[in-house]
Parts: sequence; structure tokens; C-alpha cells
Amino acid sequence: MADSKMLSRSRAYARERVNASSGLVYWFDGRPFGWSSAIDPPRKVVPGVKAIDIEDGEAFIATGGDRVGAREWEASKCES
Repeated sequence: MADSKMLSRSRAYARERVNASSGLVYWFDGRPFGWSSAIDPPRKVVPGVKAIDIEDGEAFIATGGDRVGAREWEASKCES
């Protein structure tokens, strides 16, 4: 689950950038950088990227390694 600050910022980002009230906002290095209506395959991001579902606050983090890249999404307790 995302903390309330990160969820609020994710919702604002989606509303301002794409006028969306659902979907996921992607974060890296403490900043939102993208939105998607459904979670992208992990190979499209680098390990450490967070995905926040703006409807229910579920949070995911891309896991993997420097050599193999992101391999999967794991449920996470994301904090801003």
C-alpha cells in the first residue's frame, strides 16, 4: 500500500497530466514520471520503479538486477 502522501501525489499527477481517475502512476527516484491504464510488463522499466494504483492505493515495485533488468512486480508498502 502506498502512504497517503504518495497516493495523493499520484492522483494529482494522473489528473493533471492525462485527466485520469484510474490507472497507475510510475515513480522513480522520488518523482512521478508516467501513467498507464494497466501495469506495464516489468521489462519496460528498471528495477526500483514503483507503480501506484490510484484507485485503491496498491503499490508495486519492479525487482531484478543491474545485469538482468526488471523481472517482476512485487507488492510493496511504498512511502514517499
